[in-house]
Amino acid sequence: MEKLPVAGKSRSHRVRMSDPVSAIFRAKGPQISRSGRVEMKPGKAKRLICQEFRRWAATNAIGSPRVTDGFVFFGYLKQKRPDLLKFRCRGDKWQSVYGFLSEGGLVSG
Repeated sequence: MEKLPVAGKSRSHRVRMSDPVSAIFRAKGPQISRSGRVEMKPGKAKRLICQEFRRWAATNAIGSPRVTDGFVFFGYLKQKRPDLLKFRCRGDKWQSVYGFLSEGGLVSG
């Protein structure tokens, strides 16, 4: 079977001609869950959530954000920006968002 290189021309990114389904799954773009929802990758979600937190903290005049501020921000995301919570994760979304914020040094305590 003939193989064609895809994005990057490395051997790990080659797809068989007879398997167009795997070509679709390897293509860059939004991730689609089994339920048919479009999900973003966790790395992109982390970047966007951290940017939104900086904006949110600036508009709410929060000086030194703590865990409770992160929890209030999570409520804000659920109500005002649910699109940012459409990413694949294991477990609770709050734990992932808190992890993003703490890894980015945006919340303490």
